[in-house]
Amino acid sequence: MSRYARATEIMLAALDLAPADRPSFVVQQSNGDDDLQKDVLSLLAAHAKDQHFLETPANVEHAGLLDGGRPDVLPAAIGQYRIAGLLGEGGMGVVYLAEDTRLGRTVALKAIAPQFTHDPGARERLRREARAAAALSHPGIATVYALEEIDDRLYIAAEHIPGVTLRDAIANAPLPLNEVLAIGRRLADALAAAHDHGVIHRDLKPENVMRTPDGSVKILDFGLAKALDANAAGAAADGNALSVPGAIFGTPAYMSPEQLRGDAAGAASDIFALGVLLAEISSGRHPFGGERGTATMARVLSAEPDLAGVPPVLQPVITGCVAKAADDRFRSAHEVRAAIDTVARGETPRLGDRAAAFWWWQFHQAGASVFSIALAVSIWLIWGWLPRNLAPPLLVAAIVGGFGAATLRLHQWFSSRMLPPDAVTRRVSVGARANDLILAAASMISGLLIQGEHPAASGFLLAAAVVMMLISFVVEPATARAANR
Repeated sequence: MSRYARATEIMLAALDLAPADRPSFVVQQSNGDDDLQKDVLSLLAAHAKDQHFLETPANVEHAGLLDGGRPDVLPAAIGQYRIAGLLGEGGMGVVYLAEDTRLGRTVALKAIAPQFTHDPGARERLRREARAAAALSHPGIATVYALEEIDDRLYIAAEHIPGVTLRDAIANAPLPLNEVLAIGRRLADALAAAHDHGVIHRDLKPENVMRTPDGSVKILDFGLAKALDANAAGAAADGNALSVPGAIFGTPAYMSPEQLRGDAAGAASDIFALGVLLAEISSGRHPFGGERGTATMARVLSAEPDLAGVPPVLQPVITGCVAKAADDRFRSAHEVRAAIDTVARGETPRLGDRAAAFWWWQFHQAGASVFSIALAVSIWLIWGWLPRNLAPPLLVAAIVGGFGAATLRLHQWFSSRMLPPDAVTRRVSVGARANDLILAAASMISGLLIQGEHPAASGFLLAAAVVMMLISFVVEPATARAANR
């Protein structure tokens, strides 16, 4: 019996018991399998929370829930925003169509549900997250204008996007392959831009993507996004993730396995949701869809995606997005974009080559770091052979260059596990190469100065300087291009 089938079986049996008896029953039936136990408990928690896994589309034409009740009449105005209509509702609140009377522009005004804003700590985190989203500027992302506090309520004012959601676009039939590829390319670009700025969406789904009359697409709801690290857009000084404690963000049918298990969501979670979305708009079916919400969740945790109806040329891209383990997915949205471009050219993406290229890039970062430090130490060992007036500055240059280059490369290596390597490379490659130049110059000058009395050491230092330049300006760019293609 598959893990999916076993998890579903235990979950359904547990539902027949009193809530207090379910945890012990799950532990007993799991027979020491901690992963299975965690999956079943996640299913039970989701079932208790909500049995509906697809939220109301963003453009429904009915009144929204506010403060636990359904208003009969829309407010005429909220602060400086004149309310023109209701765009929709979701798990996080109600969205109004409004006019900003101060700036004279139409906005989508989202009233954040009270349960997410009454706690002072949660309010502050939402403010920081809105600032992170407001820093994003990309044609595929709806702009966040402001986070407003009006009458003790929080509202996010964002760009109003005319058009239809992707959910509406596939209401009658799935989209043709050429449209799916175009949409996937634009969404991957938008997610890549957000991830490069340290922001993840956490709730990507067809309802949160608008297709405009000119055919472009924009991702909505980045105002409720999450910062990836403590350096992004004013994150908390203590480094805590910017999210509301105890709140479950996202729609379970589009959550990655790690999100469903209660683990932290990262860029890989958005990539998982993108894969599910692409499968759905290309086939008209959810790749993990079940008759009930809990069945969908169980399939996400344990079953392979059902890609029947997905064009065969697109299936490798989706498979690379929806792998169970985050490390087995595309490492970045840039990679998803590259894979989609490969499909558009009529070729098949080769995920194995991608993984090997990334390994070589990591190996280069580690090897170059070791070489830099070894060269700096070599100059320190022969500094007594150098002229007394030149030895100190050459030694300082060697230490600064060698250890500086090694530090920056190791930073790239470790940071690539959270952020796309190409984003990290852009941040520090200039500094690493500057340190390489300093180290190579110190090595070459030292070698020339001791050439007469110590020819062997001189030859080593001169050769090492040439190797350092090759590492920095030939090998490193090649491995970076291969890893980030």
